[in-house]
Amino acid sequence: MRTARAAKAPFRRAAALLAPLAALALALALPQAAAADKHALLIGINAYPDNPNFRQLTGALNDVELMRGVLVERLQYPEGNITALVDRQATRTGVIDAMTALAGSIAEGDEVYIHYSGHGSTTCDLSGDEARTVESTLVTYGSRSGAAIAAAGSCAAPNESEARAAARLAASDPDDYDLTDDRIRQLVAGLRRRAGLVVMVSDTCHSAAITRVGDALPTRGVPIDGRVNPDAFLEPPPDAGSLGSLISISAAGMTEKAVEYSGAGNGKNYGAFTWAWAQALQAARPPDTWSHVLDRTRAYLNERKQGARHPVFEETSPFPRPSPRQVFADGKGGSRAFTVLQTLGPSESGGKKRAIVNAGILAGVTPGTVFVKGDPKAPAARLTVARSSELQSMCEVTEGEAARGDDVELFSWAPGGMSIKVRYRADLPGDEGLLPQARAIFEGMTMVEEASDPAEADVAVWILRPPAQAAAAPSDGSAPADGASPPQPAPFLPPSDPAAPPEIWLVSAAEDSFLWGFERLRAPLEGDGPDRLRANFIQAAQAHNLMTLPSPPGRGPEVLVSYLIMFPADQAEWQAAPKEARFPQEDTMEGRYWTLSREVAADSPSVMPQDGENLVVVKAENRSRLEYCVYALNVNPAAQIVPFVPALDTRTSTEVPAGATRVFHESALLLEHPAEYVRVIVTQIPFAVTMMAQPEFALLRTWPIKASAPDTLSDLLIYGMTLTRGPISAGSPASWSTSSTTFGQ
Repeated sequence: MRTARAAKAPFRRAAALLAPLAALALALALPQAAAADKHALLIGINAYPDNPNFRQLTGALNDVELMRGVLVERLQYPEGNITALVDRQATRTGVIDAMTALAGSIAEGDEVYIHYSGHGSTTCDLSGDEARTVESTLVTYGSRSGAAIAAAGSCAAPNESEARAAARLAASDPDDYDLTDDRIRQLVAGLRRRAGLVVMVSDTCHSAAITRVGDALPTRGVPIDGRVNPDAFLEPPPDAGSLGSLISISAAGMTEKAVEYSGAGNGKNYGAFTWAWAQALQAARPPDTWSHVLDRTRAYLNERKQGARHPVFEETSPFPRPSPRQVFADGKGGSRAFTVLQTLGPSESGGKKRAIVNAGILAGVTPGTVFVKGDPKAPAARLTVARSSELQSMCEVTEGEAARGDDVELFSWAPGGMSIKVRYRADLPGDEGLLPQARAIFEGMTMVEEASDPAEADVAVWILRPPAQAAAAPSDGSAPADGASPPQPAPFLPPSDPAAPPEIWLVSAAEDSFLWGFERLRAPLEGDGPDRLRANFIQAAQAHNLMTLPSPPGRGPEVLVSYLIMFPADQAEWQAAPKEARFPQEDTMEGRYWTLSREVAADSPSVMPQDGENLVVVKAENRSRLEYCVYALNVNPAAQIVPFVPALDTRTSTEVPAGATRVFHESALLLEHPAEYVRVIVTQIPFAVTMMAQPEFALLRTWPIKASAPDTLSDLLIYGMTLTRGPISAGSPASWSTSSTTFGQ
């Protein structure tokens, strides 16, 4: 026996040596599973020429090109795998055919992204599969072309045999009808039979907004179609148990309005949601999930306070407990690097050396921004941005040489100028002579300018004569009663009564809410009304400018800031808690006690407080080799700016030394409103926080402190608080950063 075992030993050693080779040979012989591919279908409809009652849109086709760029450059979608349907290509039949063809062409496990920008609506639900008596629709090109469309009204089910006959008749001209939720679910189910993930984004809404004049930014919704749709009795798709994952994102809830956005800074309009969504995708990094990206999108929408601010997210998976899907799950995309995409020699670009860099307006890169290659102190090349598109910038190579594929670093950043564009309107022709009094409200505010094109305005200023007891219509509509179709929201601006006294109203560009969502922006034209409105506008504009304060692009924070969320405790609980996890630090034998509930990052776009009272304490971890100062400011729903790190009534320092961690126990923020906004600023250059204190009835014309050297942050804060405009210094992006969080909805 011993001899036999000894004889097999050399064979075992040889087999061990040959095993890897055999495995390699087997792997090469077997067919290899191809890596999952990515496909996209982008649908945009601006033109609805066949129905004069529909507002023509201006940003849907821009959405298509914007999302094409984001998918290719940020998420690494192959350009050849992206199909676009625009205007007359995007009929009901065209969309159905494109989704059907896509389902037949993808491979097992592929990723599919679908984006729709255009009008949405509703139709009566006759199949009974909706919780409401209506179902959502996408208004495809050519829908409702001159037909007598039923007005919004009852959706009580007709006689079933008559309804089925009407559905069969409608099927003879399907492109005259909207694309229903039921049909979309069926088409998406076809995609999910092969795709590992389907992401479907809809930048539309399902209620019609009525605006006073045509230069208001359009809302992406039209009234209900009361006819029987060809898909009224469509069979539901098969059970999702064997299908791939689905992420469904809608720009607006059932009663919210999706609007268009003109503030990109390049003279183009986009869907307000699509622009914010693209910004959030541009900022996304591994391991961000699609849900995280939508949280950032909500934060951007909340900062601008324009249109719908509660996009709907739904993730469906065949697995019982799916982990949230990551945006960069395949390892492609998500890099922070700025890279030279292309170079142009003097003969190609008017005698100058130029280079194209993979960062543009979405990332906050504007003309005057400087990139460098190599050591910033002795760069091998210096590139100065001459102009920017959404995703790229054309740079002049002012020093050295740049080549395609070079990584470059942001050296100095010059954010675009700050302005608020206004259009003026009188509801009654006889009141146009009152418009000069409206213009006088903004006297001395050089940041405020009259829009040369009314459609590009950020603010609509109206002279109205509201009837007695008239109030603005709620901007979010209301839920439908059982058995009725959803009411179409009334115009936000009330009708004018010639006998009523005149008022000035400051409203959003879409005319669907008061400006930036702040109240108190209407006043009588008589007495001290204009003075009160001026003071309220100043306060609202200061809060808006702080909420939309830009941050240097492309850099990770040098100081990690987080919020310690404290919950009420009794004295015994407080004493038992570690000192760093309680507030206040020392027992004063009076007042209240708080202990740590959880810690969240300050760059979390939104945080839902726990039921009951919540206290927010700021913590900062400085990972750099330099000292930084930390400031935290609260903006409440009344547009009041309240610094709490440091508090105005304290002399607390805000420095965090290099390599140190500091918890600012000296002051805290008590959350007192359903929604509270916090802006954190981290900077190497300290400033007097008293500059953020808002005067009650006067415009700031002086500044308590100004940096001795050019400083981008100081310029932005000065202009934002004084509502003036001037040159903004280009400064080092490493010298400061900022982040924001909304607590609540």
